[in-house]
Amino acid sequence: MLDNIPQKIRQDVEYFIKEKGFEVKEVQTSESFGNFYVVLTSDDFWMSLISDRSQEFVNLSNDQGNKWIFIEHIRIILNPNISRVNLYIYRFEESINFVKENYSAILNLFSNENITETKRLLKKWFNY
Repeated sequence: MLDNIPQKIRQDVEYFIKEKGFEVKEVQTSESFGNFYVVLTSDDFWMSLISDRSQEFVNLSNDQGNKWIFIEHIRIILNPNISRVNLYIYRFEESINFVKENYSAILNLFSNENITETKRLLKKWFNY
């Protein structure tokens, strides 16, 4: 099942499958460049893990992948006073650990009672 998942993120993907009930929805890889695109889904939210030209991105979606939210923007909403300096240079390790450590808070942002405010902040601060 995890054989097609790039080695770099395989252990983290396995964690989300076993511990949080995620499923692998999509995997695209480029052997020659080492790029990949992996989408994990759960009842809680969807997560994409992207490696493109040595840049690494983790995005979340609360609407089945129709609109993706940069993990950095989730980080700012959860902690508005966070320094914006070097915010966008996180690697998979930091971003995935952030999701693991803040899972409950992320669920809270996407909850029915908070999603309107979350969307308002995304629009106001990041023009979503």
